Amino acid sequence: LVFVHACNLVHRNVSPSNLLCDGQSQRLRLQNFSGAADLDPSPIPGRPNDDGTVPTLGTQRVGLTANIASFSPAYAAPEKYVRLDNNPLAFDVFSASMVMCQLLFNLIDDETGAGFAIERREANDGEDEEEVVDTSGYDLDLWLERELRAEFQSSSFRDALNYLGERRGLWRLLKKMFEPNPKNRFSSLDALKELDEVMGLKKGEREWTDQ
Repeated sequence: LVFVHACNLVHRNVSPSNLLCDGQSQRLRLQNFSGAADLDPSPIPGRPNDDGTVPTLGTQRVGLTANIASFSPAYAAPEKYVRLDNNPLAFDVFSASMVMCQLLFNLIDDETGAGFAIERREANDGEDEEEVVDTSGYDLDLWLERELRAEFQSSSFRDALNYLGERRGLWRLLKKMFEPNPKNRFSSLDALKELDEVMGLKKGEREWTDQ
């Protein structure tokens, strides 16, 4: 994702269905750029002249159209649309944090792809009820506090807490990626640098700071 953003491209559809796992390296590969937007203007070629030259009719940003987006709603950032004046590359960072939270808490829903955005729980009457993450105002601390007060906690939820406990700083990183305001959201490069810090802490290669 850092490389994609270095090319000034927004993927706009970072979701589990668009990730492939390399069986040997265990690294994730991002696929399906059909909904991507190029933030760099490209020339619009006109009709070739008699001398073979091709005039330029103007410029366009391929894939970037106002109020039109290609994404999976469950993974879309709160701003919904990519705008040049609204930190557009941060759109993918929010989606990546959503996927990371789903993997962490084992909330991937194979049928709907909306595991973390919409958690399906059985209500008292036996019917399924939906709880949407943004009812917490995109506040992960508030969401986690509510989950900790829940009557039932799955083993996967407890495993997630243990995982976070062993990787000090990871929850803070997720919150910076999950920031609802794109102008305050981490960039993919900043997120990667902080993730390296978190893993370095776990390995004892770095010391914790509050910065």
